[in-house]
Amino acid sequence: MKLATLVAAALGLAHDAAEETIATKLEETMLSLAKASGAQTLGGALDMLKTASAEVDTLRLAHEAEKQRANGAVAKLEAIETARRAAETKAMVDDAVKSGRLTPASREKFEALVAKHGSEWAKDALEMMPVQQVPDAPPPKGPEVTTTKLDAELKEALEYFGVSEQDHAEARKRGHV
Repeated sequence: MKLATLVAAALGLAHDAAEETIATKLEETMLSLAKASGAQTLGGALDMLKTASAEVDTLRLAHEAEKQRANGAVAKLEAIETARRAAETKAMVDDAVKSGRLTPASREKFEALVAKHGSEWAKDALEMMPVQQVPDAPPPKGPEVTTTKLDAELKEALEYFGVSEQDHAEARKRGHV
């Protein structure tokens, strides 16, 4: 299909319109578009398009600058959030070690699990963990020994195992018996 036939169809002319008719109709259409845009001539319309194009380019550059600024702000916020999560994790693990729910040796592994599963998971996991005896903490106190008198059966058992009455009393004080 010829270009003239396509242009004629686009302008609403018959497909076999003469080239002179197509050129006249095209010029009329372009002039009416120019006048609709506020220009009196095609040259004026062209100048308006150049001005509009320059304004669009200026806006595009301003948009790109704002986009870069926004990306920088997002990166800063992400860094702040990462630091906040790290501080929260450290505080949570420190508290768990102090309370005896974690041993100091398991600190790094638990921190890695927190990084993988999140702080909500860690809070739930710590709530389920039993309190273990902290290595530096004194042993829990047992019931006070009110009597030092041992019955004959217990004395016999202590002798059999080679434990003195004094060692037995000490063990009771520490809560081991």
